[in-house]
Amino acid sequence: AVFMDRVNDNALLRIVYSAATVFVAPLIYEPFGKTIVESMACGTPVVCFDLAGPGEIVDHKVDGYKAVPYSSSDLASGITWLSEANNYEELCEAAIMKARRKFDKVAAALEYNRIYKRIIDEENN
Repeated sequence: AVFMDRVNDNALLRIVYSAATVFVAPLIYEPFGKTIVESMACGTPVVCFDLAGPGEIVDHKVDGYKAVPYSSSDLASGITWLSEANNYEELCEAAIMKARRKFDKVAAALEYNRIYKRIIDEENN
């Protein structure tokens, strides 16, 4: 493990995410999980608790590992599982594809458009 102080340079941040084998997000309250998506976009699978935003972002054993909430031992199991995974490259690719498919700015704009359209349709009916 290597501690990285706050990284304010986006290019350096991409290098840090990409250099990691696993991104661990031991968050107990996180409504979204921006750092999780950033990590996945750089091809680094995530270990997180199956709570709130992170639990909705990560698919268990597909692009990361969702640990039982508040279980430090399961969080550690997830780190070990990802570090030793035989299909690690597939997990990395799945993380990239998820970030692009669901969190790319175009995907986000299309999702907002869908939501606004649904609201307008509901108001007109």
